[in-house]
Amino acid sequence: MVVTRTEDDIRNSISSFLNDNGISHELQWLEYRSGDGKIDLYLPNRRVIIEVKKPGVFSKNRLPTTIGTGSTRKKKKISALQQLESYVKNERRQEELFSTNDDEHYRWIGIITTGERWWAYEWPSITQGNQMTLLEVWQDVNTSNNENGIMYKERAVLFMELINGVQTRPIAPRELNKLFDKHLENFKKLYRKNMNKKSIYRKSTIIQQALWMEQLKAGGNPPISEIDDMFIRHTFLILISRTIAAVVSSTDNDELSGFVNWTKNGKNERDELRHIIQRYEWRGRTGDVLREIYEIYISPEQRKIYGEYYTPDWLADLICQKMINEKYIKEQILLFRQNKSVKPIIDPCCGSGTFLYYSILRIKNTTEFKNAELGRKENEFLASMVWGIDIHPVAVELARANIIRLLPNIDPEKIFIRQGDSLLTPRSEAVVLTAGSDNFIVKSPQQNMIVLPIKFVLDCQDQIDAFVTSANKDGSLPVGIGSNMDKNEIELLKEAHDGLRKIIKKEGNGIWGWYLKNQATPLQMSRDKAGIILSNPPWVHFNKIDDEERQKEINQLARSQKIWKGGKLAGSFDVAMLFVDRCRDMYLDGNEFAWVLPQSAMKSTGAWSIVRDKHKHTWWDFGWIPFPKQYATSVMLSKSGSKHKKFEKNKNKTIHSRDPWEVVSKKIQKKPLVVFPISISEYGIQEHKFTPIARKGISMPVSLIFIDSMNDVSKTTVKITAAYSSKRKDEELNQGIIPKKWIRKAITNRDMLLYYIPTQTNIVLPYIDNDWDPKRKNNEYWKTVSELYKINISNSNATPQTLEERIDYNKILTKRLKNNGIGVIYNNLGEKMHASVTTGDVLINDGVFYVPCDTEDEAFFLTTMLNADCMSEAICWTKESAKNFQSFMWSKIPFPRYDEKNNTHIKLSRLGKDAKKIISELITEEYIKSKTIERARQEARVHLIKTETGKNINKLIRKILPNYTNSG
Repeated sequence: MVVTRTEDDIRNSISSFLNDNGISHELQWLEYRSGDGKIDLYLPNRRVIIEVKKPGVFSKNRLPTTIGTGSTRKKKKISALQQLESYVKNERRQEELFSTNDDEHYRWIGIITTGERWWAYEWPSITQGNQMTLLEVWQDVNTSNNENGIMYKERAVLFMELINGVQTRPIAPRELNKLFDKHLENFKKLYRKNMNKKSIYRKSTIIQQALWMEQLKAGGNPPISEIDDMFIRHTFLILISRTIAAVVSSTDNDELSGFVNWTKNGKNERDELRHIIQRYEWRGRTGDVLREIYEIYISPEQRKIYGEYYTPDWLADLICQKMINEKYIKEQILLFRQNKSVKPIIDPCCGSGTFLYYSILRIKNTTEFKNAELGRKENEFLASMVWGIDIHPVAVELARANIIRLLPNIDPEKIFIRQGDSLLTPRSEAVVLTAGSDNFIVKSPQQNMIVLPIKFVLDCQDQIDAFVTSANKDGSLPVGIGSNMDKNEIELLKEAHDGLRKIIKKEGNGIWGWYLKNQATPLQMSRDKAGIILSNPPWVHFNKIDDEERQKEINQLARSQKIWKGGKLAGSFDVAMLFVDRCRDMYLDGNEFAWVLPQSAMKSTGAWSIVRDKHKHTWWDFGWIPFPKQYATSVMLSKSGSKHKKFEKNKNKTIHSRDPWEVVSKKIQKKPLVVFPISISEYGIQEHKFTPIARKGISMPVSLIFIDSMNDVSKTTVKITAAYSSKRKDEELNQGIIPKKWIRKAITNRDMLLYYIPTQTNIVLPYIDNDWDPKRKNNEYWKTVSELYKINISNSNATPQTLEERIDYNKILTKRLKNNGIGVIYNNLGEKMHASVTTGDVLINDGVFYVPCDTEDEAFFLTTMLNADCMSEAICWTKESAKNFQSFMWSKIPFPRYDEKNNTHIKLSRLGKDAKKIISELITEEYIKSKTIERARQEARVHLIKTETGKNINKLIRKILPNYTNSG
């Protein structure tokens, strides 16, 4: 039997052959490496690209140059050679961006094969032009007899000779954890050794850890568990960053400034780390490589605490292309030639330096830069064009290493990336520097204080090392330091020097010069000003800041900026607001900015509305595209003349965080972002201020009171199985016996369709005759779930302390049972609204909202407006976050009250009843069991739109709310 080999078979066979011969390669190289799809086989250290085609694609008259043998690009078919050429072109362009001299430009080899037929092409080095040459054409037969399944021995030799072109270091692999895991364990062992009570390094290690902790406190969320592990990981990441920077710049630097100084007795460990890093080429990896390493060794939960939602490469790429134009670069080059200070791009929350990295790439690609012919000063100019600040001690190290990857020959002192609080909030108790009226104050972990003149810290940075070194040697203040200061400032400087000598004697050294340089930078940058802000600030709500001192700072600063809203909104105040509002005033010379923000920044009527009003801006709405598992995203730009845009991913397209915009732009469609007029509905109470009558349901802890199955035990009791037991395997919740009268019906978001509620959820609720059943205290199941609730609640004073208090929070259960009548319920969470009419003795959980109605006709009238396809865009627009509908729409869309004398209202109510009948006949119980509820909703919606009822509903609502309906 003849076995037909697939394209995958051939690709894997060649991969096996390469593995057998010890040849490093990448199989199905990431899409961001090329603009037109994935490279089949890539040998980065040999500059060889292999494109595999399935057997039979080529024939006597059908060659690699034949149109249609390659991929389809923008609905246009291309040849296999054109496809291969696009891959090579993209890689050569990356080589040009990252190489520092012409000697590093080499030839490229491209191969097209079906396993039997082979074509080999050569492209010369970039400096020699672009003329491609056909090198080899050969054909093998009976390859199935070959052990490797790709070629005969003599052809294998020829193949090896062909790919053994220029040997270079392999580009750093994608699975970076395989490089570093072993070395992380080495540093864990070193830490345990240092912390031994007999170790001479114990004291200095404890001091360094205290300094590290103080720095994290300044960010507001120091770790409260696994502290030692986090300290080691942060140290490890900094050492990786510094070592990559040293390897790229070909220096022997073994920099141990800052809290990583505790590893000074770990030279062997550091040498081993350097050895593994030296084996790879780090400039050839595009994108934010250091961020990848950070994400490997710092858990998503820990990153979330700090509000670290890193910007995807493609989004940073797009923003830099939009914000950095030729005119701006021309102006900065002119200032640089005149030895004047440029107005650079600043990221006051730079993280691992993604925006700074792509800013440099964008500048290098501008015509003005290419034509400037700055010669040896190119890197100096590029370094001067990006400033970065971050309060996180690891982030700044990652950012500096990323920039050195782009500018390997730059003097590190020319890179303006520093650790510090870009909000410049004064701290009363911290190691970090704080600005006084004329001075800078530094406090050590043991609360010893020195005071420095601001003039020294800002204008004498080149003297800081000498200042610290002399203090470390217990010497006097060196002659000449601070020569440009007045007498009082010199006296203050001498006192600070004496104070530093005492601190070093008592608490150790290795950190002070580094801290002084880093912490002074925010004030220096606020004085010198930048031309553009590009940033993604931390998305952290006020109530998520653990450090009380930091909370006070944020509160005071928000009040001084006049953007604080207290009361119920205090906890949800987003720290990102402060960065947007304060950093423009502090650092910007002009009004050019782009901020990556949560979608709530674009829509919220809280403090974000104050910030929006203070800044001329345009919005880009990305929905869930950048962070599909975390937050919906928007971008606030200073391009006030531009139109608002909405970006949507095309169906069946995959977008990777590491892709460049060139690739992602083909997978995204841009639409105008519709902004509807704001008008209050009649479904509210208008007293001192508008209050919607829609109310959230009851708080029902799913894993504690939801029932999965039940069986009768007696006439009055039933044995239940908890809903979550199968998923969480919690034996304590698995089963229990309860009175039948405790079982209540509840409606959750998972039970609802449009117009129709096909299922209801059983819950355990020992609440009878408007009070808690006293017998619950003796029931084993209820005692168990009550105790589990107490174990798992947070320590916040605002958290209900018992399970009963949680369920009846703010007496919502009591009110709901007393006022149980006809009304409309709708989902809180979801992409689209689905509303239903509800009647009778039924409870709803807090994933659902309830609107009371006077009559059934009114309930169907309102339900129909909420479900209508033509209203979907306006209703989604009212959401102040991508997740929640809540009650926002009642204050933004003027839904009218039902008028029983209005014929249009009457007709719409009747159509709603018809719609319920149509959907209930379509979505049966059997249908729901066979499909998900989401699929049922989607099919119900699509089906209804096609009916006359659905069409007439849209027609009538366009008459009632003409300014709030889309054309769908």
